[in-house]
Amino acid sequence: MKVIKATLYLLIVSAFVISCSVNDNSDDSLEPDVSEFFIKASIDGNESVFNFENHTLAGIRQEPLNDFYEFWFSAEIPGEPDEGFIETISLSLKALNLIEEKEYNDPELMELGLKGAFLGYSNQDMGDTAVYVTDINNPTSSINITELTATSVRGTFSGIVKHPINDTQLSITNGEFYLKLN
Repeated sequence: MKVIKATLYLLIVSAFVISCSVNDNSDDSLEPDVSEFFIKASIDGNESVFNFENHTLAGIRQEPLNDFYEFWFSAEIPGEPDEGFIETISLSLKALNLIEEKEYNDPELMELGLKGAFLGYSNQDMGDTAVYVTDINNPTSSINITELTATSVRGTFSGIVKHPINDTQLSITNGEFYLKLN
């Protein structure tokens, strides 16, 4: 009888351990590996790459706020503690419908804000934290979402950004991203 109880006990414990390990492995497989995430683009022909080691943030709002659905991401390469960020790139997308896998283009000024694709870029090497943004008066920007899941988003982007004070422009080409949604 002791042998039967011991065998039964071992079977129950083994079944519990096996079921826990199967659940743990299946949960891990749903989350992409963080080291796979990146943002990259050519800024006037010079490639910039932001990866999981840099400061990145991405989010999506699939419930309207002021009639807009939103997708955004930002990535920064940090400098020394007293320098702030050396280089930053950001994208913002506002739509009147749910964000989905498709191409979004030039922003349009509406009563409650901008609708469409909006790009931003800054780089300390260009002097005094130069900030470039999509020109609202002559917008040229595109964000193409090619894959959207509950945990990640993948796509491409491009456009022309302009310094709002001195009117110099930068061309952003070959932009790609694969990001974990926060």
